[in-house]
Amino acid sequence: MAELFAISKERKIQFILSTHSATILEQLPTEARVYIQAQRKGPRNIIYGVTPEFAMSLMDDVDHPELTLYCEDEQAQTLTDALISQEMPEIRNRVAVIPVGAASTVKTLGELASKDKLPNRSLGILDGDQEKSAGCILLPGTQAPEKEVFSALDEPAWEKVANRLDVRFADLLEAVDDARQIVNHHAWARKVAERLGPRVRIGRVWEDIASVWSKEVVDPVERSAFVEAIFQNLIK
Repeated sequence: MAELFAISKERKIQFILSTHSATILEQLPTEARVYIQAQRKGPRNIIYGVTPEFAMSLMDDVDHPELTLYCEDEQAQTLTDALISQEMPEIRNRVAVIPVGAASTVKTLGELASKDKLPNRSLGILDGDQEKSAGCILLPGTQAPEKEVFSALDEPAWEKVANRLDVRFADLLEAVDDARQIVNHHAWARKVAERLGPRVRIGRVWEDIASVWSKEVVDPVERSAFVEAIFQNLIK
């Protein structure tokens, strides 16, 4: 590639290459990357300026995220997924949401990302009870994810969660009330699942709660601002 660049510059020659190599794509300037998408019984779509990750995702059906989002834990990961899926689902496969541990770790990664010191484009996602930090944005709300979501859902919202889980509304409310008696809020979703019976997965409980919360409860303006901040980091 280096030799081709040199020849192109010296002789004023344009080279047109076809490749499935991420290594080659990464060496090309943005304006030189063009993705040609064939369609059955239709014209080809020409997409200019694609990132290598996005191009590879289109070619091999494996997601190569263009932006990595670092959050504190799996609960925050699920909320972030739900917010993106509700507000801007078309970018979901272009980002990877990775739990990394404590808020301090997220802040460190965010600061490194803000200084372009990480190998990939990245952004930190802090819980709503944290202070703003360089290279990070905050989840909607003012509390830890479980506290924020459990306290924000009203009875109509919980009824929608019950419908998603295919359980009796009264049983779910009892399980939620029981779970909130536990001091450790990280255990609330697990406690709800245990009360509802063995056929209800812990992960599914939190996923359905997060889905209803992101769609029915979060202020649309706040949800839009959160996802828009992710989108701006995706395209910058």
